[in-house]
Amino acid sequence: MDEVACLIKAKTLNSAKKWLHKNNITFQKLGGDYFALGAEVECEILTTYAKNIQKKYPEVWMELLKKIATDDVVYEMLLNKLSKETFLKQPTTKIALKNNKEKELLKSLMN
Repeated sequence: MDEVACLIKAKTLNSAKKWLHKNNITFQKLGGDYFALGAEVECEILTTYAKNIQKKYPEVWMELLKKIATDDVVYEMLLNKLSKETFLKQPTTKIALKNNKEKELLKSLMN
């Protein structure tokens, strides 16, 4: 937990625990110490940066992300997280067309 606090620049262990809880990262108490999976913490820290890379360099963002990720596990976690967020942003409303004129209009707009 001390390492997590250091990574996220938290002043207290309680602040680090709150950050983990807010970001849905599980942590466990073993003996008198708390532990979290380092790859999850690093993935969460890099997520915002990874989103910016994805927007700024859409053609090569995966290669750039691979270079900044500390290891393959963090890289795979970031890819998984970004692909889920991209998928969830898709529209959920389906358009019901009433006649051929609307179908033609939609077809011309889609091209």
